[in-house]
Amino acid sequence: MIYHTSYSDGSGQQFITLVSKSGATFYLVIDRNAKGQQTVHFMNLVDEADLLTLMEEEDAEAYTAEKEAVAQAELERKLAEEEAKKAAASGAEQPKENKITKYAAAFLSVLALVGLTAGSGIYAFMKQKQKKQAEKEALDPDADYTEDKGDFEIPMEDEPEEPGEEDMAEE
Repeated sequence: MIYHTSYSDGSGQQFITLVSKSGATFYLVIDRNAKGQQTVHFMNLVDEADLLTLMEEEDAEAYTAEKEAVAQAELERKLAEEEAKKAAASGAEQPKENKITKYAAAFLSVLALVGLTAGSGIYAFMKQKQKKQAEKEALDPDADYTEDKGDFEIPMEDEPEEPGEEDMAEE
């Protein structure tokens, strides 16, 4: 990653050039204002596949697996709705066991969706926490530097001799 910053007081723009593993180049601009707010802009068209190429392989696989699980749950929900519509249209009464099975399947799919959402929330929270920790560790080394103007005082050594030494010299 190559970046160039052009701001001095915390406001301005930061220009970042990202190069993916496949060699694609992306341009990113981060606008910062004096209040500390920031807005991020991609300067070229970016889709989900492009962002996946920039992610670490583990993160990309986890994201892809999560999306597939959500898509599978949605597909199962749609199939269950279609079957329910067909059964209602035919007017045939289904045995009680089948209704219980449907409710159990619906409950399990909702439970899986809630679990997946909670897991992704925890994952995002942990990533954000790691990011903040990395920002704390990567503080600017010049942040505590202050310039001395050279106008400092040198104390004069006007200490009187000890009284015991004067008395010994007179005797």
